[in-house]
Amino acid sequence: MKQASEFVLPHNLSGNPESSTILVYLHGYPDSIRLWDPFYEPYEKENLVLRISYPNFDARLHEAWGRDFPELIKSIKETIDYAKDGKDYKVFVVSHDWGANFTYRFDKAYPNYINNGIIMDIGWETPSDLRTTLISFSYQFYLALAFLLPKGIGTAMSNLFLKVSLKEHVPYNKDDLDNSINYPYYYVHKMNLIQAAVLLIVYIMCWLTNRNLLFWAFLLLFVAYKYFTWGNNNSLAGYKPSFPLSFIYGLQKGFMFHTDNVIQYLQNKENCEVHGIEKGHWVMDNNEQFLNEMISRRLKMVITSQ
Repeated sequence: MKQASEFVLPHNLSGNPESSTILVYLHGYPDSIRLWDPFYEPYEKENLVLRISYPNFDARLHEAWGRDFPELIKSIKETIDYAKDGKDYKVFVVSHDWGANFTYRFDKAYPNYINNGIIMDIGWETPSDLRTTLISFSYQFYLALAFLLPKGIGTAMSNLFLKVSLKEHVPYNKDDLDNSINYPYYYVHKMNLIQAAVLLIVYIMCWLTNRNLLFWAFLLLFVAYKYFTWGNNNSLAGYKPSFPLSFIYGLQKGFMFHTDNVIQYLQNKENCEVHGIEKGHWVMDNNEQFLNEMISRRLKMVITSQ
């Protein structure tokens, strides 16, 4: 096997290198590679299996600022290419949460590289209604801010969020989590954090000069601007998957992470399918049979298409 480059991410590689298909697993926040423990061993005999993690989500690689999205997507490709070791494998992706987002970004950057896949609970379009927008912005901005704070405070903030949001899901790495894994939210909201700092400076100046009304007028205009321009900087704007996929999402959530457009597009696309199931965000929890049957069935599609 060739020398790993600096971009290669923490990963576990197993299975049959003589096969024609590589399964790539991408987990999300706040999970680790071990999320996939019940979902990869049945496929090792006939496939090469690659489970990828990211800086700070895995003890093998710590980086103070993590990696921004372009660098992380490049790193995922470098890791898959490293595992392929020059062989022309069909690529089958299984992803969840941020892993799903990374899959879409990867596919946009390298169209037709992925041959098939299963994507869980995150669409390439997210709802833009006021309620969902406010909820999404609030928790994401909170986690982005926690990333910037000292480890003790930031980790306490992150753990509070996880305690409220995870419900019955227990990450395998729960005892090793800290705020350093929040960097995807930081890179989403980097500009918002800068704007918040500017707002704070404006408020202090207005308070010192006794012009509070001016600040509230400025704040109102700013909020209106953010609302009407929300999503304009979405890097997935206009994107559609270049590969057939099965989209699985949980029905038992306060709001969805996909739009009706995502569902309609997949329902009308050849070899794509949609499954809304009675689960929360972690649709794979206590659902091994369903997901393993789905992986096996869609893997056959890849094999028969060769």
